[in-house]
Amino acid sequence: MAFDFLDMFKTFAPTAKEIFKSFATKGDTDNVTWLSKVLAENEHTANEADSLTEEIFSTVNRFNANLRSIEQAAAAHQSKEQWLKNFIENSDLTEQQKNEYLAQANMALGRGNQVMLNALQNPTTVDITETVNQLTEQNLPEVNGGAMNRYDRVYLDQQLALQADLIGSQGMMIPDEVSEMPSEEIFQQDLSEESAGSSLDEGLKLAATAALKISHAAGKIPFLPKNMPVSAITNIACVGVESFKNIGRVVTGKISPLQAIENVGRASVAAIADFCTTGLPAKLLAPIPVVGPALSVAVGAVLTQCSPQAIQEKIYAGINTVKKVVNTVTDTVKNGLANVVEKATSFASKAVNFLVNLF
Repeated sequence: MAFDFLDMFKTFAPTAKEIFKSFATKGDTDNVTWLSKVLAENEHTANEADSLTEEIFSTVNRFNANLRSIEQAAAAHQSKEQWLKNFIENSDLTEQQKNEYLAQANMALGRGNQVMLNALQNPTTVDITETVNQLTEQNLPEVNGGAMNRYDRVYLDQQLALQADLIGSQGMMIPDEVSEMPSEEIFQQDLSEESAGSSLDEGLKLAATAALKISHAAGKIPFLPKNMPVSAITNIACVGVESFKNIGRVVTGKISPLQAIENVGRASVAAIADFCTTGLPAKLLAPIPVVGPALSVAVGAVLTQCSPQAIQEKIYAGINTVKKVVNTVTDTVKNGLANVVEKATSFASKAVNFLVNLF
């Protein structure tokens, strides 16, 4: 994303490091009690510490459960796209709600992804706050959910998963300049080894969310809409943690860059699934492809700076290899999105009116 990431990161990083240090030194205190204390002691979140703690904790649990479910499906040779389709079909939404929300969600994400891709191709720096404001000010057209059925939704489900792929992959693009900024070895172990749902993994995601939420409440992330619910911020933080872990696994030789991108795509799908089934207004999805990767990169960059020196050096040495593969995959996903729209058109699906032809 062509914007002044480092300026934002310099503001966010000290808060995040302080919170990660608090987590690393909490001793035997359980994760939830620790999170509640951190939020209660901060002037910007003290008044709603209890409700924030409950929402953040439950969202992290939902994210990890979704991610485990996707990984189990992958082990059974089912794609994350098929998992997302099944997840949404099995949700408590009515048929009409599924039709209307999926159509509007795709339109909103499509607008955001188009902005993000345009910015990547534009060498000039963009004002990300102004860009996000423009996205959130645009109303989504009304959708007649009664004009579709579950078979028409197949293209919407496919497009939604592909758009999640785009969002996830861009969250792995840690800038080279981060290596020149001050670091601190807060964690002594290789955090990339932690599986989703472990106590340490859960704590990292809670801490990352607390850092984002406190910074957001303090006005330090001006491009993040004020009305963005904490559940959405939590999912973004979780994707950021998973992005960092997978980058770490690549540079330590445990997985390939392509597998890392697939894994982060699964994390992004897990987040999108939560957005679609927990009531996040479709309009608020529009800025997600812009702010989501930026904040995921920020979380991953801070975790890199808090890692053992040997891990930091490997990440900085290997991140460009990851970026090259991400760029190749981005082109592949763009082509996949175009094919989904083309198929919808060729089959004269009712859903074609609701698909956003981005490319």
